[in-house]
Amino acid sequence: MLLCFFNIRAEVNEVWKTHNKTKLPTSMQMEGLNQCLAYLVDIFGSINGVNTKMQGRDRNVLNVTDSINAFKDKLKLLVERLVTGNVRVSFPVLHSLVDKKAPSASLLTDIKHHVNSLIAEFERYFPKLDPRTEQLMSLTWNLCRRNVHEILEQLQEEFLELTNNSLVKR
Repeated sequence: MLLCFFNIRAEVNEVWKTHNKTKLPTSMQMEGLNQCLAYLVDIFGSINGVNTKMQGRDRNVLNVTDSINAFKDKLKLLVERLVTGNVRVSFPVLHSLVDKKAPSASLLTDIKHHVNSLIAEFERYFPKLDPRTEQLMSLTWNLCRRNVHEILEQLQEEFLELTNNSLVKR
């Protein structure tokens, strides 16, 4: 929806000019608003992408955990790119708006602050797994690459059954 609104922003501005009697923002203010809107289109597109990856019949705790962890890592990468002022890859809509000139330093600072807030919220909602749970989940990720002595003793016999199951090896 944000992308649709972003795409018709010029038409919305025209309607606003003709029907609104209040003072309109200056062109510089409008440029800043458009850049903020472009950033929001990009970041909500990313959030919608991870949300979509977590839905569906074939989803389970393993691939949902992978999707969340990948998204948290992507957010950290965004912050690194923002430090250098690189918005080209991570924020395509914002980049298309600013094209060859870089976004303002204040906008980059605001975006960096917002992305850091997103990281903190994702860490709070999806904390790291405790080591025991992590070990059990890693069994399913790399089952056939494990040594029986790396497995909890009470699971070793079942582990050997699984690793020798030809259907599991495929």
